Amino acid sequence: MKTGAFFYAFRMLFVPLGGRRDSGKVRGAVFGIVLSLIPVIVVIQTASGMIDGIIERYLEVGSFHIVGQSYLSDFNANAAAVAAAVSEVPGVKSAVPIGESRGLLTAGSRRSAAAVKGVPPSLYESDAGFARYFEILGGTFDLTGSADILLSDGLAQTLGASVGDTVRLLSAAEAAGRPVLKAAAFTISGIFSTGYYELDQMTAYINRERLEELFGAQVRTAVAVKLTCLTDGTAAQISSELNRQFGGEGIFFRTWKEKNRSLVENLESTFFLVSMIAVLIIFLAAVNIFSIMVALELEKRTAVAVLRSLGVPKQTIFTAFLSVGLLVGICGAFIGLSLGLLAAVNLNTLMEAADAAASFFFGLLSGINGDGFFRHGIEILNKDYYLEDIPLVIRWKQVCAVAVLAVAVSGAAALIPAVAAVSRKPSDVIKDI
Repeated sequence: MKTGAFFYAFRMLFVPLGGRRDSGKVRGAVFGIVLSLIPVIVVIQTASGMIDGIIERYLEVGSFHIVGQSYLSDFNANAAAVAAAVSEVPGVKSAVPIGESRGLLTAGSRRSAAAVKGVPPSLYESDAGFARYFEILGGTFDLTGSADILLSDGLAQTLGASVGDTVRLLSAAEAAGRPVLKAAAFTISGIFSTGYYELDQMTAYINRERLEELFGAQVRTAVAVKLTCLTDGTAAQISSELNRQFGGEGIFFRTWKEKNRSLVENLESTFFLVSMIAVLIIFLAAVNIFSIMVALELEKRTAVAVLRSLGVPKQTIFTAFLSVGLLVGICGAFIGLSLGLLAAVNLNTLMEAADAAASFFFGLLSGINGDGFFRHGIEILNKDYYLEDIPLVIRWKQVCAVAVLAVAVSGAAALIPAVAAVSRKPSDVIKDI
């Protein structure tokens, strides 16, 4: 009898459109699941890709895996020796001294504040992770000369400068207890982009020794550490070991999560909010399934009473209605996830097309109105706040979780109508006919 129940449920779902009226209702429920899962998959995959892409860039270019710092005045001079000692610690792949300060860059009549970072000239060649996300848009990564400088794409555009141009860096130093401005000329050897605005905005790279020469005590020096195997556990363990070895020298080490605590908490809360919205969308689709199953139970009430009178067990009727809900969830999940993954994999192309369409539409509207408000085009996901390109990596665990939730919610939505279908006495139903 269970086979008969599944066959009945299967027939209600797959009979031709010109057939029974209940098939159209059930197919409408499938369509509702499909429409709900497409944006859910796209949003979750997009959020995951963005978060992973941002974190990867902070790990490889921004804060590195572990950062060692000190407030001692002689740390700038000792940073290279500390980095060499840290490199010998088991589990550490590399350790390099880096410095950072702030100055004013000028090119002709244009000027801009800049975060000036000092790194070893060999960093690009020795650190594959850094090179992976540090894309050279023009020129080369060359900091061997004391007058070489690398500008971010945004900073180069602000200054109107290109590779080979000369810029001047103004720095403030202290002489005889009074602030003194120093000016140094640099030649742009390369223009770069990490693909994330927060790491690129107003950033320039020069030789670390030159940075200390210009800014002196104003340089914030750190030892940037990369690990051979990065996990939260290994990072915390090695950070503790480094603090044990070098804490007595006034140096403290923090993992990338400790250094970027607010960023990590913000990304985690954002993904949690996105996930909750996705779950809510699926539950809203379940409401549609519930209403359709209730209508189906009302239409089939007489047929169910007849079947019960002929000796069909309650369990068979219950299984038939419950199977309809599960089949709706399975079919909707399969189609919706397939279309959602197809859209997610081609998201960058779709976003470019959407930007072009929106720019054309609003540009046309602006031309009709004559205000020119949209003359610069539209970016739905502004690259000043998001990654330039969203990483296209499918998170199968998330996809499977969405599929299981969709099927479970669909089955749960059919549960109450299934119970109602077998709870009435056949004699009461037939008497009301």
